[in-house]
Amino acid sequence: MLHRYGLLQNKLFVDFVNEQLLITAQNHLHQVNELFGATALCYTLYGNYYVPGGLINMVKPVVNYIKAQGSEVKYGQQVTAIETTETGYRTTTAKGSFDSRFVISGIPLNNTLALFQNKSVQQKLQKYVLPSGMLNGAFTMGLVLQQKSPEVLHHQVHVAGGLPLIGSRSIFISFSHNSDRQRAPAGEVVAAISTHVPDPAINYIGQKAVLEEAICRVLANRGLIRMEDIKYKQGATPGAWNFWTHRAYGAVGGYPQYRHIKPWQMKDARLDHWGAYVCGDTVYPGQGIPGVCLSGIIAARKLVQDQL
Repeated sequence: MLHRYGLLQNKLFVDFVNEQLLITAQNHLHQVNELFGATALCYTLYGNYYVPGGLINMVKPVVNYIKAQGSEVKYGQQVTAIETTETGYRTTTAKGSFDSRFVISGIPLNNTLALFQNKSVQQKLQKYVLPSGMLNGAFTMGLVLQQKSPEVLHHQVHVAGGLPLIGSRSIFISFSHNSDRQRAPAGEVVAAISTHVPDPAINYIGQKAVLEEAICRVLANRGLIRMEDIKYKQGATPGAWNFWTHRAYGAVGGYPQYRHIKPWQMKDARLDHWGAYVCGDTVYPGQGIPGVCLSGIIAARKLVQDQL
């Protein structure tokens, strides 16, 4: 498509397309099909939304709704196994076990495969699981700045030559709104930063401070922050993601687009065609809140369709 319009030799435009696709499709243009690529490139034509207090306030209404319906939300319980029983499933955690008729897994397929004790489910899932070399991790960083946020809160910054240690060629940064006192007091703003880390299982970042400094320098050179205004900074490697979320390899975001995997060949919501379903960011190509929400809606509708 780029060749057809005489753009394939335009390095600046190709770099732009590649980094935009990396946000949404989790891969570069040579691996992304035209239909999904067009969708991925067009999503920035729409406005962004800001949630006062941060994304946690998108979750709280859902939790409140669940509780209002008489259900319970349990926190801090790492699931260690899921077994099929005569009446449904037994989910075992580090703190106990639960029996249920249905199970909906919202964790990556890599982790889901390791939890299900049913050999048939394991065999069916194996072909959908991607190794670390085909996935992305992330280096993330939070900044507290003694400055005002820029008028535009969300930025993608391209890095000529790439960042040290990981080679990533773009940085994503989002600032808190100046009027959002839930996230930062007057005179301060919070900035959330992330950048891709390919093959997270082998890309161990031992010199975290070097990468933090490089990212801050790039942002300062672009006029988005001032080094002297940094009050606090904290970075997290794929190893930290692995430790805190237990996601396989510390991978984040959705499964990347690959030319050899057609959209209809990706895992659907039905896990075992009995009562187990899957949703989340490894059952659709790319990443983003709309995709995650859509996968949850699909799983719920499939369950209702199958059981009623």
